[in-house]
Amino acid sequence: MFVPNLDPVDRDREFNNCTQEQRDTIVYNFLFVKGVSNRKIDEQILGLDSDLSKGWQSMGVLHHLGIKNPHKGIFIGFSIDHAINVMSQQNLTHFKTVIDSISRYQKSCIISQVFDSWELFDNNIALKTIDKSTFAHSGTGVPFGVRDFFEIGHLGKREKKELNLFYDDSAFFAYVQMDTLDTPRSRLFWKADFRDLLMEEMPSYYDLFINGSKVEESKLPKIRFTKVNGTRFNIDFVYPIEIEEDIVEEIDGDEGLALTEVDPESRREGKVRYIYGKQYERDQKNRVEAIKYHGTKCTICQFDFEKVYGLRGKGFIEIHHLNPLSSVGKETDINPKTDLVPVCSNCHKMIHRRKDNVLSIEQMKMLIKK
Repeated sequence: MFVPNLDPVDRDREFNNCTQEQRDTIVYNFLFVKGVSNRKIDEQILGLDSDLSKGWQSMGVLHHLGIKNPHKGIFIGFSIDHAINVMSQQNLTHFKTVIDSISRYQKSCIISQVFDSWELFDNNIALKTIDKSTFAHSGTGVPFGVRDFFEIGHLGKREKKELNLFYDDSAFFAYVQMDTLDTPRSRLFWKADFRDLLMEEMPSYYDLFINGSKVEESKLPKIRFTKVNGTRFNIDFVYPIEIEEDIVEEIDGDEGLALTEVDPESRREGKVRYIYGKQYERDQKNRVEAIKYHGTKCTICQFDFEKVYGLRGKGFIEIHHLNPLSSVGKETDINPKTDLVPVCSNCHKMIHRRKDNVLSIEQMKMLIKK
């Protein structure tokens, strides 16, 4: 893969008119998102009337960085880590401004790059939405954009790489293999013991797929892969339906008070509502994204509700704000990747037991080690 050289221009008015976050978002969308245009970027990212701006604002930002039409969509279908690797190998110094920009974008928000039935958050976390192939064929396709996650970009026709999947204390053998096409496709296969684990964990979904029933994809469970190294991956499961049901239970149990409607794209929390005292609104979307990224085991003590309570505890965990909303005192942007962590009920209570001495995650870990 070859990335055309940058061709920067001196004009910097549009560049200076944008915040760094806006500039990084412009760069990411222009390079990675299908069907994007400067007019769309002006509207959707900068909030401008494209009939007036005609896309010139975002174009000015890109041109100042040297990003022009030959670069448009060049990384569609690829991960950010892959793009950084390509530009670094080609000419690290030349592409440094672009590499820095997309690196900041990756760190600043919880990115769920979607490749078919896969979601790639970064080079350490990936989620696979289950489908019929998961059960019937004991495996799944690995899209090109997910290959770097499994570190299989070097494999050729018919070549394979062995992997070890770990769930709780059990190990399962798996492998990724390339097929025989001129441009080989990659597939991840596992043995019958891991298939049996999936059937045991998700019996109702197995029955639905085998019977040919259709299920809304967003409701389907996900296999969460956490990379330990290039051949070892820890496995757990994310159940969107259970998360949504927990949210509904919390809303219904909030002393009969209805939460305001939430923008699904919102990441802002902490707005104060005065209802018999202060109450800080929380975006429930953040909880979902935090669980997808961090999983459902307690960050502090590793307590697993499903392991202890079985089906009753499946998919349950509480979410802790590293910076309590009450201490922020105003509406603020929340990054589920860096601002939220999963904790069990006991640890959560201990963190907040003293209002004038809220403990950090590290302080809690030290307490339970004593």
